[in-house]
Amino acid sequence: QTVITQTVDIQPDGTFIFGGVPLLNGRVFLTTTSYQGTTYSSDIATVQSGQNNLSLPITVYSTTTDASVLSVDRLHLFLDQLDPQTMQVIELYVISNPGTKTIVPVKQGDPVVTFKLPSGATNLQFQDGSLGGRYLQTPDGFGDTVAVRPGSGSYQVLFSFDMPYNNKLDLVQPITLPTNAVVILAPEGTITVKGDQFQDAGSRDVQGTQYHMYNGPA
Repeated sequence: QTVITQTVDIQPDGTFIFGGVPLLNGRVFLTTTSYQGTTYSSDIATVQSGQNNLSLPITVYSTTTDASVLSVDRLHLFLDQLDPQTMQVIELYVISNPGTKTIVPVKQGDPVVTFKLPSGATNLQFQDGSLGGRYLQTPDGFGDTVAVRPGSGSYQVLFSFDMPYNNKLDLVQPITLPTNAVVILAPEGTITVKGDQFQDAGSRDVQGTQYHMYNGPA
């Protein structure tokens, strides 16, 4: 629940200060600013008992349109049979920007990173955003317009789509970025995954559901 919001100017030396803010024990604060079209924020800080000031610095970066430095740390695919004719595929990309600049679109409103979908995919849904807003449809998938800041695992995208299923699904997922690892998770005892390069990694509990895990190489 938001209880207070203030805006101040940043001084020529890059400093800023918010005065007269009630620092109640347990209250949470963060600061944000916009620089070259990208929003940056501080870490979140929680007021401790007796504390009378907080330091909330913000790190900002210059920008580049070169997305070639991006790489996928891990691609997770969750499989779930919705009905006898439909398989839902949920994909989570964890992507790193090892450079020192925030990656922005070549043209404002264009996607920064694009993703391809398997042939036959329908009912595309996103955890955060929708097509026509943050995400743009492309001929073979979609693109994300959000800038990618420097850092390990600094960018993540979670989405799902449906695939036609008839006791078997040959899932061919094109990947547009170098990918270090692929993990497939299927509900235990209902779906079996087969792939030349995938190794059985046993069972894993994910938010109360037992999944069987399969690990793939880079």
